[in-house]
Amino acid sequence: MSIFSIISSGCNSGYRCVKKEFRHSFKNETNSDSLIHFDGYYYRSDYNANGNFLMFYKNGLAAYRCLNNFAYDSIRLNRTAQPCGLWGTYSMSGDTIKARYTGHGTFMVPYGPFEMHFLIRDKEHFEVIYDKEICYPEGSSQPVHFVATYTPSDKLPRYQDCWLLKEKWFWKNENDWKMFMDNTKGEK
Repeated sequence: MSIFSIISSGCNSGYRCVKKEFRHSFKNETNSDSLIHFDGYYYRSDYNANGNFLMFYKNGLAAYRCLNNFAYDSIRLNRTAQPCGLWGTYSMSGDTIKARYTGHGTFMVPYGPFEMHFLIRDKEHFEVIYDKEICYPEGSSQPVHFVATYTPSDKLPRYQDCWLLKEKWFWKNENDWKMFMDNTKGEK
């Protein structure tokens, strides 16, 4: 078996796992929960560096490993470039946010989906209480523990740039996916 075959099969199995685990997970429902901010981002208070920011959107999407000072794309004026490395969904359960994220795997980069739970201390502070890889639990990295702190911002990445939204299998309602795809065609 060639090295190309090994890498290719690993990427394909990662994609299959992501497709299985995230199938029909995006409901596109408005979340008006008063326990989280939608007008800014949360940053890791233990490692305040570029790429350690997370966001939650009212429609149920979540983004993680986002960049700070989002660079604007010169081709599409007033729109942010793709600044988040991981996208997924979240749900609320009492005082806990349950989020599932995945990267957009490529030829040499695995998808790496994982789940995190955040305990809501207050609207400005979340604490990670659970962190686990989804598709590769036997090779899981060390769990992270940090407190996420809120910062208001008017320069957030557009949820429409989430690569998962282009995947029909990600949507719970196929008609919502069709409307989204029709709307994004008009933006080009």
